Amino acid sequence: MKILGKNKEEYVLQATAEEVANLIGYYYQGAGTAKLDQVMEAGHEIAVADMYKQLYDIAAAQKELREMALKLESFATLLRSRDPLIPPRQV
Repeated sequence: MKILGKNKEEYVLQATAEEVANLIGYYYQGAGTAKLDQVMEAGHEIAVADMYKQLYDIAAAQKELREMALKLESFATLLRSRDPLIPPRQV
C-alpha cells in the first residue's frame, strides 16, 4: 500500500486487490464471494478504524477471559478437593 497524497485529515492510498481484500477482512482477493466483489467497487468505504477497534477489544477481552478461566479452574480444583458443606439432595 502506498500513500499517494494527503490533506489535514485524509489520505489517498494506492492498494492492490489483495491489500483491499485484507483490509475488509478476507484472507485473499480470490475468495470469490458476492459480498467481496460488491465491496471492492470504487466508492465503497472501508471502516478500518471500526474494525481495528473491534479487534483490539477482542484481544483485550481474551487476556481477561484467560485470567478469569484460570481463576475458575483453581476454584473448581479447590471445591473438588473438599467435602461439600451441604450434602446433595436425594431425589
